[in-house]
Amino acid sequence: MAENVANELCIRTYKGEYFQGETIYGAVYLRVRKQVPSKGLKLKIRGYEKAEFEYNYMTTEHGDNREDVRMHHGKRCAKKELLQVEFRLIEYPGEFHIGCYSYPFKYTLPSNLPGVFFHKHADQKPGSNWEACVKYFIKAELEITDGSNSLVCEEPLVIYGHSAATEEKPPEMYRSTDSVKTFCCIPRGDVSIKARYVETLSLPAACWVLKWSVHYPTILVYL
Repeated sequence: MAENVANELCIRTYKGEYFQGETIYGAVYLRVRKQVPSKGLKLKIRGYEKAEFEYNYMTTEHGDNREDVRMHHGKRCAKKELLQVEFRLIEYPGEFHIGCYSYPFKYTLPSNLPGVFFHKHADQKPGSNWEACVKYFIKAELEITDGSNSLVCEEPLVIYGHSAATEEKPPEMYRSTDSVKTFCCIPRGDVSIKARYVETLSLPAACWVLKWSVHYPTILVYL
């Protein structure tokens, strides 16, 4: 949440985690305690991949019938934009009056986005350190026209890429059979248990449902 002396701005999404191709539902909330001249409220969704690494290289200098070989350390950085969209939630060519406002939005993610990622290798040996990441953000900005800084709120966005877990596969069935005995030695028959989850994939805020059955020679129970 972002706030200045009198006003507050925040973003809320239906979920905190998404898969590629899913639709983000959310809203931007604005609380105005002091009127400010502004021209609108906009929303940005951005993602990028970035990599940094160190390396060693040698140079040879000639002079005075001798060669000097020197070791140098360098660093490279590369960055690629994966997602960059912007749209206005409302145009307001005047000022927001005192009150509370909410602006819902939705956006469908591209189906080819890579998932969030971060890894860092740190070593005391020069030239062997590197770092790579994939990050996404969602940002709301109230554009203020009186020369003061805009009111901005930015939140991280967790996006998972395609994986085998997201494919539609029937849930695996768990089976177990054992003998029932009384007084440690008198057999009373075999009992079988079967169990499986109804859903293959668990999503954030979802409940797992387990379906199981118990089979005994004298009873048959399904739950």
